[in-house]
Amino acid sequence: MLRLLPLLLAACLLAGCAQLGSLLQATGGTPTASAKSARIERIDLQGARVVFDVEVTNPYALPLPITALDYSLASGESTFLTGQKTSAELIPANGKATVELPAEVVYADLLRSVQGVNLGAVVPYTAKVNIKADAPGIGPIELPVSHSGQVPVPAPPEVSLEGVEWTKIGLDEAQATARLKVRNTNSFPVDLEKLDYKLSLAQKPVADGAVSEALHFEPDAIQTVTIPLKVSAAKLGFGIISLARGKSSDYQIDGTIKLGSSFGPIGTTYSKQGKVGFGK
Repeated sequence: MLRLLPLLLAACLLAGCAQLGSLLQATGGTPTASAKSARIERIDLQGARVVFDVEVTNPYALPLPITALDYSLASGESTFLTGQKTSAELIPANGKATVELPAEVVYADLLRSVQGVNLGAVVPYTAKVNIKADAPGIGPIELPVSHSGQVPVPAPPEVSLEGVEWTKIGLDEAQATARLKVRNTNSFPVDLEKLDYKLSLAQKPVADGAVSEALHFEPDAIQTVTIPLKVSAAKLGFGIISLARGKSSDYQIDGTIKLGSSFGPIGTTYSKQGKVGFGK
């Protein structure tokens, strides 16, 4: 095919470039495109980035410039994302290349556009991509592609303080074990990879740290995570010792959670206030 290129250029000069398109089509057919894969590159509580890999085949003896990619994502009849990406990709002559298309899914837009979807759901979608190219000697052409997949709308896990067991109460120090109840509020399984926490009792900060215990959660599953507490009267005042000798306390716990899932890692925050009972 490369040996035909001088002849095609000569034909363009002698017969006019408008006829080059028909010559190119006669020598190798027309360009095609196909969706090879879709991967979720990032997930957080605001949205997800879905990257589509589209393979374009160019049968022409000249490179094929890609100018833009129009795209839309819909669930059922409800479209929740549209956009366009300009492109300077060049598909080699008699070859193929993969064009990446990143799409930013905003959960607020998805929840507003698609009825019946709640936080924690997995949403099926159909992506339609229209690749625009400038075929040499032919002009603008369009190559439609579609792909079906799923995107999660993650919900933050529920984290609460289930109880505090004081194991040692002295004159100037108290030690305890706190039990955190963690519930997966998503409709898909997740793995707890890391949990950071800041815990306050009676508005006094008593502990902060991280738990890296690997735990698997099926949908709606609940597991308990334990954290050690060591409070000092020298730092928090002797009132904290009196608090430890009591039966209960108001609490607040805040932090971040890193989850693993089949869709990729998910980072989220949590915050909970309530009342917790003490055990001795």
